[in-house]
Amino acid sequence: AATAALPPADGGGGGGGGPAATKSYTVLSSTSLRNEFENVMDLAHVSRILNGQPQELSATLDVATARFTKSEEDGDEGGVFQAELQECFDPTARLATERAESALALWRYRRPFSLAHFQNALKKMSGETLFPALTHFLDHEPKLGALQHLPNVLMWIRLLLRRYNRHLDREKARATTIKQILLEVPATDQPVWEAAFGGFEAAWNDAWQHVKMFQCREIPEMFRDLTMSVDCTVSFCLPCEQDEGICSLALVQHLATEHNAMVFSVDERMLMSSRQEHHAQTRSRLVSSRHLTAAHTVRYDLEDELIPFFEKQCMTQSGYDFGKAEARLIDHHLLRIPAIDLEMRVFTYSHEQHLRGGLAPLKAKIVQEALPPEMQEAIARELGSPTRASAILEMLETVVSFITATGGSFVATLDTSVRDLSLAVYIRTVLLMDEGVELGRVITTNVQLKHLESLWNVLTDMCVIDPMAGVSPKYKQELSPDDAAALDAYIGKLAETEKNDLVGVMKSYITQQLVEETTAASASFAGTLGYNEIGDNYLFDLAVRL
Repeated sequence: AATAALPPADGGGGGGGGPAATKSYTVLSSTSLRNEFENVMDLAHVSRILNGQPQELSATLDVATARFTKSEEDGDEGGVFQAELQECFDPTARLATERAESALALWRYRRPFSLAHFQNALKKMSGETLFPALTHFLDHEPKLGALQHLPNVLMWIRLLLRRYNRHLDREKARATTIKQILLEVPATDQPVWEAAFGGFEAAWNDAWQHVKMFQCREIPEMFRDLTMSVDCTVSFCLPCEQDEGICSLALVQHLATEHNAMVFSVDERMLMSSRQEHHAQTRSRLVSSRHLTAAHTVRYDLEDELIPFFEKQCMTQSGYDFGKAEARLIDHHLLRIPAIDLEMRVFTYSHEQHLRGGLAPLKAKIVQEALPPEMQEAIARELGSPTRASAILEMLETVVSFITATGGSFVATLDTSVRDLSLAVYIRTVLLMDEGVELGRVITTNVQLKHLESLWNVLTDMCVIDPMAGVSPKYKQELSPDDAAALDAYIGKLAETEKNDLVGVMKSYITQQLVEETTAASASFAGTLGYNEIGDNYLFDLAVRL
């Protein structure tokens, strides 16, 4: 066939319309002549047979097979013919003289590139050991496409925290759509908010199908099929550790885990190569999620960049060049990508403000003392708005966290001199927060570390819509008339300072402990609170007045 004369591609002859001219393709002496030969073969034979309808190709194959099986004596010659059509053969297995005579490679079938076949071939040759980065990339590629949106995911959550943390209650969040949130944003800020949500939406819709767990908890069935859009409620975007709030936390955790796993597979590959020292010098080892940018993320174009490269540069006569494929992947997309140190604040709803573990650890470190009622009123009057109280409350969380961590488990109680240290001085000299929130004159001049619990309650009262909103319904039953009358009689016997002390202890216990149903509803309230201390006395001491 290689020595046969074929008609030219246009099927026509010279300008006079005479008989068709012929050209010999016995010797393909130039690239242009080879291209012309391949074009003629394609038009005259290959495309006519292979590019038709599947039923036409099947019929053509049946006709050709029948030619080789004219009678029963011929045996299954037609089946042999079909097997030869589909046969894979390595031309280099033949002698050079035989290859020159048959021009076998000229007619060799080349399998179209398939990423699935490429990946299977990699696994068969123990690619996980030899090419860990390439193997990990191909195994996890359906999950990696969403990683490019991680900076926008974190930006969207930061924007929501900055604007709504402590200012939005849970019920309103569940009734407010993301479209409404975007409409509330000032026009000058809308492009930033819309871009951030666009990334969050894309990451969610790409990756959520792969998110099954948050820490040790399964994602509830009702949330698994959720598609993110502007019509979803904003509560799914506010990170907290209960209800739908775990969805955004689980999404960020999943993206960061996939990112770091990809980075670690590159590290493993570099440890196996001579480029280890260069890699250690060029890659930033760790970046905080607070500073994450697009330059720190895994970004690639599978269809238009990687697959064409694998197809054109990594296919050989005997298989694939996986080393070249992995080197391309690392050098162009993964070499300088750092691991992520995930640092993320959770959202606090306006009626659910409480420290993790309550204020008990603080009271163990520093004995607390109540602010005088007139001082509490002066603080509330000076601050004036829940917004300002919320900002100070957020700083107070930092103060309490640092105090409870001071000395660790080796120091049960701090020195008594610490009690009298001014809150403003502690923030400025110990926490070094010179440009913090403005505390106001009353707090700056009067509040000491021994007043933190009392200040916390004042600020919480200003921010919270209903202090008892988070308390379990099982603890909200009405008192009987007899019990209510007995309680009124008991309260009437207490001095004003004793009433304030009792209310403070009861409020702290109810809002911090009764949000979970771990205490029996029929348990004695007096017995539960009796061993709480006020100064040097137990609350049981007040019971003697009954």
